[in-house]
Amino acid sequence: MEINVDDVFPALEAQAERLNKVSDEANKKLAAIEKRLVDLNIGLEYWHERPVHRDDSVGTFSRDDTREQLVQLLGFARVDGTWCLALKPIRLVNGFFEGDSSAPFQNRYSGGKVVPLLQASRDLRIVSLDAMPHFLTEFNEHIQSAAEVIEKAAT
Repeated sequence: MEINVDDVFPALEAQAERLNKVSDEANKKLAAIEKRLVDLNIGLEYWHERPVHRDDSVGTFSRDDTREQLVQLLGFARVDGTWCLALKPIRLVNGFFEGDSSAPFQNRYSGGKVVPLLQASRDLRIVSLDAMPHFLTEFNEHIQSAAEVIEKAAT
């Protein structure tokens, strides 16, 4: 069966228009969340432990080899002098110490430059918006813990 490209484009155009509309709304929501966080004057950097995105793993999976994966962590940080929601790429290297399958390891390395969330790709903004409730809950716990440490140290 042959597909006529001209018949497909009207549906693509309609879906692209829909995607752009809801994406604009998502960007407004992310910007509002970011503004509220900045206005709180928290001044603490925080990175969500669970990655919002994982690239495919690269490497072999035998006992003696390692595999690498680039993940993106959602956070709140100062980027280029401005506090914002951001994404930090982390390169994970997994393997077994000296080939011993009972001794797995994971090393974490910087995977590149931290990027303000609102400047990230649409895909990353979408998954970050989905993770936002968990991120905000854990960020709140981090802030509470920091306040307790300060209170304890000050007494």
